[in-house]
Amino acid sequence: VADLATTGTASELAARLLDVSPAGTETLVARGLLRPGAGGANRVFQLHPQAYRFDRGHVAKLELLPSDAPYARPSSAQAPITVSNLELRLPVREQPGSLGGVVEPPAPKVVPPGYELASDYRSSAGDAEDGGRPAVARGRAVLGRGRILARRKTLLLWLSCTGPGDCSGRLSISAKAGGKGKRRKVATGSYALASNAAARITLPLTKAGRRLVDAQRRTRAKPFPVRLELSDAGRPAPLELNRRVHFRRGR
Repeated sequence: VADLATTGTASELAARLLDVSPAGTETLVARGLLRPGAGGANRVFQLHPQAYRFDRGHVAKLELLPSDAPYARPSSAQAPITVSNLELRLPVREQPGSLGGVVEPPAPKVVPPGYELASDYRSSAGDAEDGGRPAVARGRAVLGRGRILARRKTLLLWLSCTGPGDCSGRLSISAKAGGKGKRRKVATGSYALASNAAARITLPLTKAGRRLVDAQRRTRAKPFPVRLELSDAGRPAPLELNRRVHFRRGR
């Protein structure tokens, strides 16, 4: 997030995020390109998303350049760009307060004039689009390490809630009969967990799900593959996981 000033409208701003080791070796982590046009205050510029681990003692270094050839073609009408009031934000997986307090709470999102946040973010951002009201702390549900178990009318699985708030959402499990053909919904249901809690979730089987479970049970009860979709209030988009369903005695 920065103020950008330029005398041209066809200039290019290239950014590269580097990992600098104690020995001075640099490793490219992420990069991005921006056409700032006439520039302006509080411009938002995002690099390509990346999953990367900075080792202890390493430094995150941001380079701003007029071009990044041969990654991208340089502008043929490049003009000087003045960058001021720069704020570099590095989203991380760790929770606020961890790593000895190095990880801070998420900063309010910057929404340029004439823009608005996507609907997936409005309910939890608590920033300008929400009238400045405090954000509602939400956790994220994750699938437990135990097996997904099939009974005659239900599926059993474990969920745990991580993060600063409670977790809520819906689960949907689908599969292909015999591993072929059209994918059909096997089970679906909702959940609600307190922060840092874990619980066994029972999902009722659909009619198609009961038929599939009965058919699989007759073929020596081998585990069968399914796709689990977790739509969680603390996530911007549904999470899809490929898992196998095992069998358990009882009804």
